[in-house]
Amino acid sequence: MLRFRFLLLTGLISALAASTAHAQLGVSVYARSVNGDETDAADSERRGFEARAFYDFNLARQLSIRAELAGTQTRYRRDTTLGPLFVSENAVEVATLARLSGVNGVLSGTYALAGPVASFRVNCGVSGGFVDCGNTPDRQVGYTLGLGYVSPLTERRALVFELRFSDRVVGGGGSSLLSLGLGLQGR
Repeated sequence: MLRFRFLLLTGLISALAASTAHAQLGVSVYARSVNGDETDAADSERRGFEARAFYDFNLARQLSIRAELAGTQTRYRRDTTLGPLFVSENAVEVATLARLSGVNGVLSGTYALAGPVASFRVNCGVSGGFVDCGNTPDRQVGYTLGLGYVSPLTERRALVFELRFSDRVVGGGGSSLLSLGLGLQGR
């Protein structure tokens, strides 16, 4: 219940801020993979997908704040005494990131992102049922660092490319994650 209230409050604050400031709405899809060693919770590499909705609130010409809401899915194989289980882990992430854009010339479409991320595990499942999610926490507060590029697509839309590094999120199972994404954003 506390998770739902936190997500509802974050959504209301984002909607209020979007109505009072010039905001650019965007959506993106990412492929994600664990960066580094395998985790205790899995006997195979964790890979998955994430879908994000975000608002960029412009504070200055090159500085904005980004509010994000994401749904993530991570898959891995867990070896048990009864044989391998192919686990699908679902989570929700809420982030507030600072976004610093490039100035002029060749770097005008580039930007950097950094900020905290709160992540909440929703469930873990296998074909036909649910399983224990292992010994990793069901909620964590971590951080994300990223680089991106915005390319005009039409007069009202832009194409967004991003590369992210995230640490201490539930989908990583105790390890950091790398994500590569593609999205659309209003201009």
